[in-house]
Amino acid sequence: RESSPAGQMALASAVAQKFISEGAKVVIVDQNKAPLTKASKQLGPNASALVLDVTDEAAVTKAINKVAKQHGRIDILVNSAGVTGKTNVKTHEVEYENFKFVFEVNVNGSFLMARAVLPHMLKRNYGRIVHIASVAGKEGNAGMLAYSASKAAVIGMTKVQGKEYAEI
Repeated sequence: RESSPAGQMALASAVAQKFISEGAKVVIVDQNKAPLTKASKQLGPNASALVLDVTDEAAVTKAINKVAKQHGRIDILVNSAGVTGKTNVKTHEVEYENFKFVFEVNVNGSFLMARAVLPHMLKRNYGRIVHIASVAGKEGNAGMLAYSASKAAVIGMTKVQGKEYAEI
């Protein structure tokens, strides 16, 4: 698969650093080991790295259960994994495989991660899930059909989950 954009890793690192500064232990996730390991080392001893393909349902479930067991709980999930796919392409030129790939990472990956952490959060009656979307999901960007549509789906998923779990 395509590498995680540098901007995504920078965003994830900035969010992780903020949580660490507040006393949290964080686990950062990416499927690309080298940038993940580098980011984890830069974050310091309260960060650990987990190589994971967020589109692999069984691997996500196994990884989340392992993290919950290792740390005793999962308080917050920040879904920031995302790919743009091919851009500057009009709708009639979009390759279906690319469209599916962008949805697989941006929507399905966020869904699988959220679904996996929710039982752990529900058990403790506490948890927060943050899905990183984009203004492209609200406004649509010409030449970015797959990305814009996938981020619109993430926004919709966020609203549904907020209504379903607002009490925890």
